Order: sequence, then structure tokens, then C-alpha cells
Amino acid sequence: MCRDFLSLCIYVLEQDTFQSCSLRRKLHIMRLSDSPLCRCGAEEETSALILCECEALASLSHAYLGSFFLQTEGIKIIILGSIWKFSEATAIL
Repeated sequence: MCRDFLSLCIYVLEQDTFQSCSLRRKLHIMRLSDSPLCRCGAEEETSALILCECEALASLSHAYLGSFFLQTEGIKIIILGSIWKFSEATAIL
């Protein structure tokens, strides 16, 4: 169940149909960004990194998702709408 929900969240955040999606990894692949690195500089910016590990977005993650750093097991209890609002607040969508 948890993996299915995490997959759904990642699917929603990384859809090519969202023209305003600004995940740096995706923008870099499309040659619209010079770097795929996350805004925290750790590694390639992916939705999983942003939801679970990004130090630069930790305070927003806490405000919208109730935790500074999510564990994949904890994602299943988060309402998809909260993840959507978090992605809007971080300008990912």
C-alpha cells in the first residue's frame, strides 16, 4: 500500500502534462536548466528527494506535510491534497 501511494504521489508530481512542473531533473532532461541538482544541492532534484530528504524545503514540508523529513512509510497517511498544496508552495507545479 505504501509503495503504491508513494508511486501515485511521484506520478502526480512528475507528469509531463503539467507544463509548469519545475523539478530540476526534468527541466535538465528537457534542456531547460543547466543543472539537475536539487535546490539543496544534494543530488538530482526528484519528487522523492523533495518529499523525503530536501533540507532546503524542510520547513515547508513541516508546515504542509507535518514532518521536516518524510519517511516513505509515513507518506501513506498523508492526504494527497496536502502533497499537492506543498508542491504548489514550493513552486514545483
